[in-house]
Amino acid sequence: MEIFNDLSRKLVFPIDYPSQRRVAKLTDIILGSGTLVSCLLGFYAGSLSLTLYAFAAAYGLALLLVVPAYGKYRQQKLAWVGSAAATTKDL
Repeated sequence: MEIFNDLSRKLVFPIDYPSQRRVAKLTDIILGSGTLVSCLLGFYAGSLSLTLYAFAAAYGLALLLVVPAYGKYRQQKLAWVGSAAATTKDL
C-alpha cells in the first residue's frame, strides 16, 4: 500500500493556484456524475451505445464549462518570494 501512495505522490503534479484546484474539483464532479448517470442510463436501457453517448455528452459539458474559463484559473495571485539580491543587499 505504501508503494501506491509513493507512486501517486510522484505522478500527481502540483496545483499552483487555488482556482485551479476548484476547476479540478469541478471537472471531477462533472465527469464522476456523468459516468454514474451514463452507466445507469445504459444499464436500464440495455444499450452500450447509449452509455457511450451519454458519457460523451458529460465529457463535452465538462469541456464547455472548464476550458474557456482560462482567466478564472488566475483570479487569486500567488505571493512570490523576493529575490535573494534584495535580501543580501543590506548586509
